[in-house]
Amino acid sequence: MTTRPIFHWLSNWFLRPQRHAATGFIRLLAVAANHQLELVPMVRAFAQDQSASYAWRLERFCQLHESGVAIVDAIEQIPALVPDEAILMLRCGTQLGTLPASLNELVAAYDREDTRSHRAMVTMIAYLTIIVIWGVPLIAFIAIKIAPLVTQILKDISTQPAEWRHPLYVAIVDLPRILPYLLLVLTLLGWSYWNGRLQRSATRGWLSRLLRPFSRRHVTELLRELHVATSRGRPAAGVISSLARYHYDPAVRQHLLFARNEIEHGAEMWSTLGKAGLLGTRDVRLLTVAPQRTWPWLLPTMADQQQGKRRMFLAWLAELALPVTVIAWGIVVFSVAWS
Repeated sequence: MTTRPIFHWLSNWFLRPQRHAATGFIRLLAVAANHQLELVPMVRAFAQDQSASYAWRLERFCQLHESGVAIVDAIEQIPALVPDEAILMLRCGTQLGTLPASLNELVAAYDREDTRSHRAMVTMIAYLTIIVIWGVPLIAFIAIKIAPLVTQILKDISTQPAEWRHPLYVAIVDLPRILPYLLLVLTLLGWSYWNGRLQRSATRGWLSRLLRPFSRRHVTELLRELHVATSRGRPAAGVISSLARYHYDPAVRQHLLFARNEIEHGAEMWSTLGKAGLLGTRDVRLLTVAPQRTWPWLLPTMADQQQGKRRMFLAWLAELALPVTVIAWGIVVFSVAWS
């Protein structure tokens, strides 16, 4: 019996509410904005085919929008409704008057995106879930049944474990005290996956700071928004100003503020963005020599390349987590057996 169907089912279970539903919702927004359609009935019909948690978020959005709250403001008030980069694009599009174009760019980016790396990462989460499902009962059995029995046997024969085994023995004996804390941590981790506010706090806080030097998601956001604005005749300086005002990452926002101030004082835009750490050296060199007429093609192409690099990095992390998890679990099992 193979575990592949289990992994496939679990990866779809993790993947659907986090990705496909948000993508479908953004497509609805794009259709409504381009054709001037009533949004709320479309969203409510769309919610009927979604999971209970995401359907609740969609209904909350409909209630806020019907009460007079703007689309972007309503989305901002509902964590995990759409990704942070989508909220940023909508904010900038509303500010610059390019909301339909921003939505179309998001939809086009989703259509061009390769989902294999994302699925590999989510499959890794499913694998870790299986490990936890099997591992926690095993650890609980050792803590409740085996550890007290070992302790009683050692007391009956009035002996102590060998010195080199003493740490392992102490770890087994202390399992009953550690187990509640372990279960609490696992419960919090599982809850955080479905809790939108915790997700937003993590992605905009410590997780963003940890992955920023590697993923460089802000480069993709900047290039896409510059493409939307410049192709609609909006000034690039206005894009930098809007991003500096609404960006969800405080550190990136500071870099954007620096770049905006320098550009307003007459500095060249691309080199300034490079000095601020918002673009790489190769990106700055390419955009500096490229004619402006090539920007509508060049900017989204560069954004897709940056997005591809980010997905490859996340997929590499997921692949790295597999052997690390197997080795760690093997060490635990071997230590318990050897002690």
